[in-house]
Formats: sequence, C-alpha cells, structure tokens
Amino acid sequence: MNYKALLDYKYLINLAHAVIAFIVCSFLVGDTIFYENVFLEPISTYDQKLFLFINNSHYKILDYPMMFLTYLDSTGLNISIIILFIFCAIALKHYHPKNFLILFALLLLALLFSSFVSHLIKEYIHRPRPMAVFSIFDVKSFYEYGIKNSFPSGHSISAFSMCFFVFLVLKKYRIFFLVLAIFVGFERIYVGMHFPFDVLIGALMGIVAANIMVNIAKKIGAV
Repeated sequence: MNYKALLDYKYLINLAHAVIAFIVCSFLVGDTIFYENVFLEPISTYDQKLFLFINNSHYKILDYPMMFLTYLDSTGLNISIIILFIFCAIALKHYHPKNFLILFALLLLALLFSSFVSHLIKEYIHRPRPMAVFSIFDVKSFYEYGIKNSFPSGHSISAFSMCFFVFLVLKKYRIFFLVLAIFVGFERIYVGMHFPFDVLIGALMGIVAANIMVNIAKKIGAV
C-alpha cells in the first residue's frame, strides 16, 4: 500500500475540503429546514403522516426482532451498533485479510466521525422526538423512550457509515449490508424513536462519511 499518497498536498487539501463541506452542509440542512426549532410545515405534515403509518403498522413477524433490537439499545450503550460494527469488521477480515487493519481503522473512523457530527447537530437542532409530538397512546414503542434530539437519527448515521463502507469495499454480499442499514433505519421509525426525515438525512450523512473513508482507502491502494 502507498501510504505516502496521503501526504500529497493537493489530495490533503481536497480531503479537508470534503470533510469541511460535509460538516457545514450537515448543519445547513438542519438549519435551513428547522427555523427556531420549527419544522417546515409542508415537510412536517408528510413526515408525521408517514411516521404514523409505519409506526402503527405493526406485525408480529417484525415485532420480535424489533423488540430485541430496541431492548439492546435501551441500556444506552447502543449494543446493536456495536454488534453491527463487529459484523462489518468480520466481513472485511474475511474478504480483505491483507489490508484488514487499515480498512478496520477507516471503518472505525467513518463510524466515529459521522457519530461526532450527528451529536453536534442533535445538540444544535433539538428536534423533539415523536413521543413528544404525539400522544404517548399514538406512538407504538417497546423498551426505549425519548423526547428530544430526534434529528438526525444517530443509529441511521452509524449503520449507513459502516454498512455503506463495506458495500463499497466488498464485491460479494454487498447488497446484504445495504439491506442491514436500511433495516436499522426502518427500525428507528417502527419503534417510535425517530421520524422518517431523521432517518433519511442520517442515512445520507452516513453514506457521505463512508465515501470519504473509501476514497482514502483507494488512494493508498487498500481496495
């Protein structure tokens, strides 16, 4: 692998621009759509209707896995994300054993970087969660309960940053990891913790973070 490629001045400048643009655009999206913590009315109406449709459409075949996932996360440790990270790392180890360490580091960096930006935006936007917007009787939930910092969905950012990283790196079973990320995002709506728009923006942020890290991997010849 060509680690010296990372020392290329023009590449570092472009990489810095990409990182800064990612952070700034993430804040601008939230700040443009939310004005004084009020969601734009047209988007809000459809967002809430779609949330109620998904959240109230419960099926037993989905309830059990959803209950298990939300139970894992009810501890506050985001155990489901930790398990997903380990699963992604195992896939990288199996299909890219020679470059596993650098890919593992970039996978971890994608997760930490996207999660950090997510945390900053949550503290800046303060969008109330569905349980604070609707009556508690209108929202179907399991073990988790939250009323603030809904935007963006941290689970969606984490899941997509990891799974899309693996999706771009692997040639086999790549669709499976994309489906996993989508399932995590859907689960956040199903258990009443996030609105669809929170998940959508979280997914896009995770995808961008993954692309930045994969670009680094390609630059040094790790993939």
